[in-house]
Amino acid sequence: MKDQFIYMVDPPVWVGEPRWAYLDDSLMVFLSQFKVSGIEGRPTDRFKLGDTVFVFGGKTPPFPKEGDVWSVV
Repeated sequence: MKDQFIYMVDPPVWVGEPRWAYLDDSLMVFLSQFKVSGIEGRPTDRFKLGDTVFVFGGKTPPFPKEGDVWSVV
């Protein structure tokens, strides 16, 4: 199952309990992670200073056939 968890460059360095992202019951691709060091502009309830954000991506539908229209999520 380890080969099913795909990442772009490096695997995630989990903070807390590991939880891979899914889209339509399919594993998403881990793209990157970063620590929130500052939030410019407007206040937000989603992220706080010091939070770690994990960025995942995927296609919808997850396994398009040749010629199918798909989009990036």
